[in-house]
Amino acid sequence: MPLTVGELPVEDTWKDIVRIHEPERVDEKGIIIPRGTICCLTIGGKSKWVVARGLGKKKGLILMDRNVRHDLEVDVGQACDFTLRRVGWLKALWFPWKASDPLYRVPAQLGLIALFLGVVGVILGAMPLYEEKYGPIFKHQSIESSATPAPGSPNPAADK
Repeated sequence: MPLTVGELPVEDTWKDIVRIHEPERVDEKGIIIPRGTICCLTIGGKSKWVVARGLGKKKGLILMDRNVRHDLEVDVGQACDFTLRRVGWLKALWFPWKASDPLYRVPAQLGLIALFLGVVGVILGAMPLYEEKYGPIFKHQSIESSATPAPGSPNPAADK
């Protein structure tokens, strides 16, 4: 179904939001997508992850900010056929990492880095406990020296 591209109000910019009238906000199966759902919006061969929101009673419009229009290569006033597809839960968790708004993107990136560092910390913290119960994780090879000891230092071979 073709909708005419419009410009989002200023308060919705940089948030990867598209606004569509509810009866027109449907997936490929014709099921209405609830507002606030993270979707993959495809127009032509271009796709962008967006948050689908309502538009009140304005029919035949899809409002997008400049970033979304640029990524999808569409202009204000252009009529386009588009598809909306809900993304899975893993992609929904990944969405803030790719968000245009730094207020979403930076905390998501810091959270993922903190998760990685936390996992590394747990592994490093568990290694001594494992070694205490089961023995060393890495086998250490002792290297015996054939050099003569320095004068004045104890000679363990001479004590035998």
